Amino acid sequence: MFSGRDLPHSSRYSARLLNGRSPQVDGALSSRWLASPRWIAGAAFLVVTGLVLARLQVRGDAFDHVWAEDGKVFLSDAERHGLASLSYVYAGSLLTVPRVLAIAGEALPIRDYATYTVLVSALVVGALAAFVYLTAAKVLGSAAWAAVPALGMALTPALAVESLGNLANLEWF
Repeated sequence: MFSGRDLPHSSRYSARLLNGRSPQVDGALSSRWLASPRWIAGAAFLVVTGLVLARLQVRGDAFDHVWAEDGKVFLSDAERHGLASLSYVYAGSLLTVPRVLAIAGEALPIRDYATYTVLVSALVVGALAAFVYLTAAKVLGSAAWAAVPALGMALTPALAVESLGNLANLEWF
């Protein structure tokens, strides 16, 4: 193990700033860095996003269709009203996140909109899983137990009660 005194001034400063979470001098990764909540949350994000996309691939038609509200309501409102559509209520709910994502997706060619809605909804669920992991890790004080609710974000859609890969159902997460 090295100490900050063994390094030149700038490296000593970097080591103090990183507080032991940087790779070791010999290039091996610090076990403390690998166990950090941010790294695990990033892994949870990737795992959940991947599991949601895999589940959609099993179903087979996810990338070919735009689901009802995603096209008829969110995309058409984004095209006609732009940012003003963020304040519109649909079926008693404000649904701001799907409307923001539809406004962003409006710039794409219509043939790519179905793929966009699937990918962006999986990314949102993955990001929510990372947030759940970080929050649960702070509350529970255990990385292992915090993974349970985070993975629940990926496993809940496996019940197939609602369709996955669409903007309208993001409110359930």
